[in-house]
Amino acid sequence: MFFEVLVEGGADRPVVKEVLQRRFGLKEGRQFRIHPHKGKGRLPDNPLATPDRKHRGLLDQLPAKLRGMSWMGSDYCMVVLVDADDQKCSQLKQSLIELCQSLDKKPENVLFRIAIEETESWFIADLEAVKRAYPNANLGRLQDIEPDSGFIFN
Repeated sequence: MFFEVLVEGGADRPVVKEVLQRRFGLKEGRQFRIHPHKGKGRLPDNPLATPDRKHRGLLDQLPAKLRGMSWMGSDYCMVVLVDADDQKCSQLKQSLIELCQSLDKKPENVLFRIAIEETESWFIADLEAVKRAYPNANLGRLQDIEPDSGFIFN
């Protein structure tokens, strides 16, 4: 299976790449491709409308991306990774599912994944590693962040 992974921005790319390569043993270009956007954005009121060129966020573009990748067969999977930010995870995911269901043209396989903390927080999951790399860093603020990942890479 080939994975087309849509993420909010360039900062998400290294995290997703690392997870897909180390955790799942996938090869970039051969088994997955990552598509960064210009932030999160918001779901458009009319999912059938042509997206506004001024709004380049993942959610702004999502209906058009889903329609545009409707050619993807059963050997492809579109993965949409979006940060929850201040939204309730269950409500955001339900909105995404309803959007997808409302479209006549869409990929056969679509997965929505919600990061409770921003994906960038995955980089700071290991405070000891941050301390070793940046001995003078003030880690007080980082200690309150609970990383989403259930594992830490060594």
